[in-house]
This record gives sequence, structure tokens and C-alpha cells, in this order.
Amino acid sequence: MRGFSGHFPPSQLLYLWDLVLAYDSMEVFPLLAASILSFRKDNLLRVNNVTGVEAVLADISPLPILPLLQLALART
Repeated sequence: MRGFSGHFPPSQLLYLWDLVLAYDSMEVFPLLAASILSFRKDNLLRVNNVTGVEAVLADISPLPILPLLQLALART
């Protein structure tokens, strides 16, 4: 809903919004969300409750947006 604005540093958000404008599509947001889940897949599969999932996904700020999206777009 907020376009990851509370989760990434401003420099990373600018990359994200540049991609939204370049593709003229909000579909970049679910693509990034799927990329984050894919990147954290191994850790997510190790937890067995909601608290564990929240802990794995609690801090996504160190994740680099551009490489994650490049990998996702290269696979499509």
C-alpha cells in the first residue's frame, strides 16, 4: 500500500520508483515482493510459525532492490 516506503532507504526507493515510472506499471511492487520471498525462501522454509515468518521478513532494508528485480525480470 505504501510502496515499501517504510522499509527501504531513500536511495533504494528511488530505484524502485524509477522502475515503476519506466515500466509505467505498478506491477513492479508485487514482483519485488515475490523476489524478496524467493530470496528469503530457505529461511522461511525453516520456520514453523507466524512469529518466525515475521522475524525472517522483519528487516528487508539491507536487500538491494535493483539486483533482486533484475534477477526476477531475467527469469520471465
